[in-house]
Amino acid sequence: PELLGDQAQQTSASRGPRGRRTSLARTWVKSKMRGKSLAPVAAPPRSAEEDAGAAAEMVSSKTWLSEAALWVEWIHVGNCVAVTECSVVVVDVRRMPGVLESHRGIRAIAAGYCALFHERVVSAKPPYLEYPTDLRVPMTDYCDMVVSMPREVQVAIGLQALEKVLAAGVPQPAHRAMESLEDEINDAKSVLVVTGDGDVL
Repeated sequence: PELLGDQAQQTSASRGPRGRRTSLARTWVKSKMRGKSLAPVAAPPRSAEEDAGAAAEMVSSKTWLSEAALWVEWIHVGNCVAVTECSVVVVDVRRMPGVLESHRGIRAIAAGYCALFHERVVSAKPPYLEYPTDLRVPMTDYCDMVVSMPREVQVAIGLQALEKVLAAGVPQPAHRAMESLEDEINDAKSVLVVTGDGDVL
């Protein structure tokens, strides 16, 4: 799901005052990660002068704010202020594990995504990467994440993406190519994903 509605325009200081903690239902996450513990994650301490000088950044529609709070115990590192009328879709992090438990296929994908996302949050630090913020976490583009997931998760994601292609209608001459693509997905030779914009890559 996308976090912001079509008319959203918001600003956020990328690393402003902090202190509001969003907790995650960690029991579910830990069980899916075979007992691995998730550490709280936050950007390093900044001085009052650095916070005051943090530049505001416009946030466009269909953009996540604080996605990290879904996957790790997160301390917010900025403020968000609406500058126009907007719609915001909120994902209830406390209810999400229970919802995922009733959808086994999506649960497996979410668990694999969660483990990778956590690894990338804790490894995001200079000199090679920027610290994570409420607006972005380096190296967490969905397509890049999928190619790093376990084979069975890649296959599940690929077959769902292929279903979307077939549902849109495929000309008769392309049916053989679709069958070959399905074989390649099942053999983990090709990865197919649906992007946040609904495109299939």
